Amino acid sequence: MTKDSPIIHYDAVIVGGGFGGVYQLYKLRSLGFRVRGFEKEPALGGVWASNTYPGARVDSDAPLYQLWLEECYADWTFSERFPQGRELQEYFRHVDSKLHISKDYDFNTFVSDALFDTCAGRWTITTTGDGAGKYSAKNFIICSGFAAKVYIPDIKGMDRFKGIMHHTAHWPKDHEVDVTNKRVAVIGTGASGVQVIQAIAPLVKQLTVFQRTPNIAIPMQNTKLNKQQEELKKPYLPQLWEDTLRFSNAGFQYRFDRRSCLEVTPEERERFFQSLFDRGGFNFWVGTFYDVWTNPKADALQYEFWRRHVVSRIKDPKVAEKLAPKKQMCTFCSKRPSLEQNYYEVFNQDNVRLVDVNEEPILEFTETGIKTSGGECEFDVVVLATGFDAVTGGLTQINITGINGVSLKDKWKQGVNTYLGVCTTWFPNMYFMYGPQGPTAFSNGPTCAQIQADWITDAIIYCKRNNLKYMYPALEAEVAWRFHVNQLQDLTLLKGSKSSWYVGSNVPGKTVEALMYLGGIPKYLEEIGVEADSSYKNFIKVAK
Repeated sequence: MTKDSPIIHYDAVIVGGGFGGVYQLYKLRSLGFRVRGFEKEPALGGVWASNTYPGARVDSDAPLYQLWLEECYADWTFSERFPQGRELQEYFRHVDSKLHISKDYDFNTFVSDALFDTCAGRWTITTTGDGAGKYSAKNFIICSGFAAKVYIPDIKGMDRFKGIMHHTAHWPKDHEVDVTNKRVAVIGTGASGVQVIQAIAPLVKQLTVFQRTPNIAIPMQNTKLNKQQEELKKPYLPQLWEDTLRFSNAGFQYRFDRRSCLEVTPEERERFFQSLFDRGGFNFWVGTFYDVWTNPKADALQYEFWRRHVVSRIKDPKVAEKLAPKKQMCTFCSKRPSLEQNYYEVFNQDNVRLVDVNEEPILEFTETGIKTSGGECEFDVVVLATGFDAVTGGLTQINITGINGVSLKDKWKQGVNTYLGVCTTWFPNMYFMYGPQGPTAFSNGPTCAQIQADWITDAIIYCKRNNLKYMYPALEAEVAWRFHVNQLQDLTLLKGSKSSWYVGSNVPGKTVEALMYLGGIPKYLEEIGVEADSSYKNFIKVAK
């Protein structure tokens, strides 16, 4: 479509081609709705179309990290418990071969503007890129996910650096970045930083890691999957997924232990922590004693176990103190832990140096490297593993204007207000998933996206059956939901946290607040179900 082409009208326009976007388009299309999707990457996959950096890997267990559609999982089996990024790209190609999603998507296309017309009851959506033009839709659904907008700190002189520099989310797709025998800097030790560091450490001449906050990284315990054994599990997958919705707070195959960390014997506590380590994955995070998330003494006991095991793997005591300090820097619930395989052993290599930017801050980039308060180091390659304007950035980077000329960015400038984590007042027939005030990063991604997509689909059907021009949540409802989300956070040790992207504090000037729902998947399903069952009593409805 060109800019001069006539506006094409759809029942729904979907932004993003990851799990949420693919599932939402499939659901609506199968019900006879005319739908169009837009994806800024060249293929389906969402973050997995862009996660091509070295070491990119899923941190959620297979087989739950996939679409709950038999036509997709019947003849697909992941090769590892935690698949690599490239295997996820293969998976989305498989999904496309089964569902034929791509024919209804424009790729290499960015949605820049969306304007609601109250009289027509429709959105006008402007895009740039390969699918540039204007489109009209009754429903506007944003499936951009929580990591759609990168965050790069404003460091003096970055534009002067003449070597190779990429953010992990903007890693080149058309060529390999050769780091063999190169001097490499990695800025940031979040999930992507940990993965890059592990992948490139054996290859580089010199690796310098710039760390702000230590990562409480926990064992991945990745394994190869036996295809025949996985095939035998296929008939039981529907029940497995049903059980995760009913019993698992985070949408995994496990849940918090109902015992108190403080009431078991020290020996029993030690054995349990060790069993969580041995199981790997997020067991040590969301399969631990329930009060690790709510009681500082329980949290400290888990940290002491974690630190003891990490320190035993690091040769240099000074490096060990930086990676696993005696004084706990954050609680287990306040930062999403990374899953590591040999992260701590990397720092035993002679060619690896750890820089604590709290002690030795970065002053500026030069043409050949990075200057810190301790001097200048030359680099051939710089990897920016500096994270994202998470949860809200994917929405506010689009110029979205609702009723009475109110922009979403302005509305949320002083804090986020949504209803049920799927919609917001004054933005009719606009929905989003895996974003603010939903379970989001406290859940398995496909789990959260699919239950929200199902709810959104039901809301769109309700609007159509009742001959409504549009509907949106009442202001009182979203005010109450914001209070509820913050109240749930205050029941945990995240209360008062000011050092996590969970609350927006990683981006200067961003409001520090509860950005996600901590009630768990079963409770969330119950709460959004009550609204649907009440015929959307908390919505303003406008008839045609």
